[in-house]
Amino acid sequence: MKILAIFLPLFLMGCAKQSVSKTEFVEVIKPVKCDAKIPEKPSYNINDLETAKALMIYHKQIELILKRCVNDK
Repeated sequence: MKILAIFLPLFLMGCAKQSVSKTEFVEVIKPVKCDAKIPEKPSYNINDLETAKALMIYHKQIELILKRCVNDK
């Protein structure tokens, strides 16, 4: 009987642990379709500086389109 009195609390200690459930909210980023039309890319000619200027304007336009898509949540 003494053995039962010693071992029974030891066996029941495993059941005494309380489980704690915690709710955590996490922000999930979802991709959003952006309906933007990409302008036609100008060709680059190493001998003509106007083509480099046109290419820089093109990249600036693309950057503005991308910023508009990202900031329009």
